[in-house]
Amino acid sequence: MRGISCAKPASRTPTWTNWNTSGRRRPGARAEPFSLEHRMTLPDDWREACLSNDLPEAGTLAVTLDGQVFCLYRVEGATYATADRCSHGRGSLSEGVLEAHTIECPFHQGCFDIRTGAPTALPCNRPVKTYATRETDGIVWVNTRPRDMAGQH
Repeated sequence: MRGISCAKPASRTPTWTNWNTSGRRRPGARAEPFSLEHRMTLPDDWREACLSNDLPEAGTLAVTLDGQVFCLYRVEGATYATADRCSHGRGSLSEGVLEAHTIECPFHQGCFDIRTGAPTALPCNRPVKTYATRETDGIVWVNTRPRDMAGQH
């Protein structure tokens, strides 16, 4: 896209060619449309997953980050993330039914608590991986390391 450099300077901040050194947009320069491909990645396995508007209240969304498929959820304004695959039947949880903090697998109706990954209904008896999320400046971020590996509970 015109006006944006994808190079990653040593300072890890984007180089915006439409802005002058004082931090103001150059006269006549247009603001570029937002695109996730031009945003920077935070350190420590945090990745931009989607725009906040792409994840509706009481909704699910499948996203692929670093070759892994995640299921994102929004419940009561908070965001959550789990692995997208059911631990029992390998169904896609993003295609399941979300009720409060429980996602139901579309294949065998097994359920999981999206906050902890714990199974809450048979036939599921193994938890799904959960991932830390945060939402800032209209972007939902996911830490691609599972919570138990990331040291977050």
